[in-house]
Amino acid sequence: MEFDVQWSHSFRTDDNWDAAWVIVKYRTDGPWRHATLSTAPRDAEVRRDGGIAATVEPSADGRGVFLYRTDAGEGPVRWRDARVQWSYAQDGVGDGSDVAIMVVGVEMVYVPAGPFVVGDGERGEVRGHFHQTDGAEPFRVESEDAVVLGGRAPGGANSNNGYGMHESFPDDFDENTPVTLPAAFPKGHAAFFVMKYELTQGLYAAFLGSLDPAQLRSRNPANAQRHLRPGRNRYTITTHAPFVASVPDRPADNLSWMDAAAFADWAGLRPMTEWEFEKSGRGSAPATAGEFAWGTTRIHRERYALVQINTPQERIGNAGTQAGNAAYAVTSGSGEDCWSCLRGPLRAAAFRTPGATKQESGASFYGVMDLSGNLAERVVTVGHPVGRRFDGRHGDGHVGANGNAAGSEMSHWPGASGTGSSTQIIGAIGTGFRGGGWNSPEVNLRISDREFAAYPNNSRQAGHGYRFVRTAR
Repeated sequence: MEFDVQWSHSFRTDDNWDAAWVIVKYRTDGPWRHATLSTAPRDAEVRRDGGIAATVEPSADGRGVFLYRTDAGEGPVRWRDARVQWSYAQDGVGDGSDVAIMVVGVEMVYVPAGPFVVGDGERGEVRGHFHQTDGAEPFRVESEDAVVLGGRAPGGANSNNGYGMHESFPDDFDENTPVTLPAAFPKGHAAFFVMKYELTQGLYAAFLGSLDPAQLRSRNPANAQRHLRPGRNRYTITTHAPFVASVPDRPADNLSWMDAAAFADWAGLRPMTEWEFEKSGRGSAPATAGEFAWGTTRIHRERYALVQINTPQERIGNAGTQAGNAAYAVTSGSGEDCWSCLRGPLRAAAFRTPGATKQESGASFYGVMDLSGNLAERVVTVGHPVGRRFDGRHGDGHVGANGNAAGSEMSHWPGASGTGSSTQIIGAIGTGFRGGGWNSPEVNLRISDREFAAYPNNSRQAGHGYRFVRTAR
């Protein structure tokens, strides 16, 4: 099958690049299903690259393909007649069948393998920051091997005994109670792809549009929240089919962990761990106490004024030029009582403009957008045994009949219940939040802040967001 791929802000450096993760859905005379693609590189190519050479990398499990620049460069790409081979017989589809096809793309960023640190050395406003067991320095992640958390023996990591974390959900380890973070838990040392933007309303609308009525009863937030209509908390997805987001690039708020886990399963992705979150932000750079995802401690502190509000062209009329830009309580005015204050997320990468620095754009070391602010991002926590058992398995593309993320690959995801093929995600234990959101205080936006890192809230909140990853092949 063939399709076109394009996006505006593509880049590649020597060791870091962005990519499109492309999945294919199909339907014969029943519900939409996930297409199994050939895993052979010879079966995937871009036939018309417009002068920008493209690499097409099939995943090892046949769930999708990555497309990215072959050579260094930046700017828009438009690749036409991208070709992948569907192993339709493997999916039980016969020759000559009448088939509808849906192709979905997700922008991702490649985070290369290598060491990095967690924790930033903060000694003032400490909220569960990581540090070396035998000192106050940030903990250096040298491999994917098992790590001792807590205790007093040298070589492990601690979290200031959970000081400053949510009082009801601190870490379950401290200097007197060591635990082991298993080797299978994704620590960020191995290479992975991370979503460039938080899960958007446009992507979630596409997901809703592929579900049958029974699945929609669980996964459409408007079914459970009768007050949720386009316009509330800047949510713009229609409440009934056909599902469309009027501002598709705005991150998807009002989603529970069960909603988002189902999307990740459907998209062949997996949750992000909190150590992967820190590496996505800081990269291989040294840590600075109190730093944000863009690598400095400077942040804009005036309320934003929006231009062309609630349109796909919405922009910030007064973004900062000497400090990092992010949507949080000060810039959104969410702590004020005013009709004009921001009550939800800005569109993804709202601060990215020609010539803007990473600090001004709110971009991370690797070019991941909005890790600080906009929506607080769900992560797999190391501070709870259910989180630590996560082993990095990806979703298989198929959501359960009741709309939950389901299947044997879910058995070690946070919130899993059941065994084998009957496993499904029914809760949020083992998750937490990092990075802060539009209604968060400044301190929660710091890349090493862990106040809510083990807080497993499963409700649909306007400040909760999601970003998923895929382990590199």
